[in-house]
Amino acid sequence: MKISYIKPGKIKIADKKYEEDVVVDSSGIVFSWKKKKKILGKDDLEIFLKEEPEALIVAKNENLTEISEEGKRLIKNRDVLLFFDKTAQAVKAFNLSARKKRRVMAVFALKSDNEEKK
Repeated sequence: MKISYIKPGKIKIADKKYEEDVVVDSSGIVFSWKKKKKILGKDDLEIFLKEEPEALIVAKNENLTEISEEGKRLIKNRDVLLFFDKTAQAVKAFNLSARKKRRVMAVFALKSDNEEKK
């Protein structure tokens, strides 16, 4: 499982292109996710953490700017490593972790709030 590229509004994962917010895990499962706001909250994180990843990688960009304090506590309580960085760094972290066969999950918010309202 590899992320080949990401650009505004588009991502290519394992030779398939996506134009919506996505969550991908290192086993190859990709699913669409509709973010509710620019802050990643506990409700979304509970869904992502059901798969019990070793690490959660969250791409920080203008569409997703922070993780709620409740969400950070949840991640810490589940003993999951959090990597929250710029999109390019998140892609590198995911690809490296997947290559090393680590159980990771990555969150990419590709759509802006303006696009969501259309």
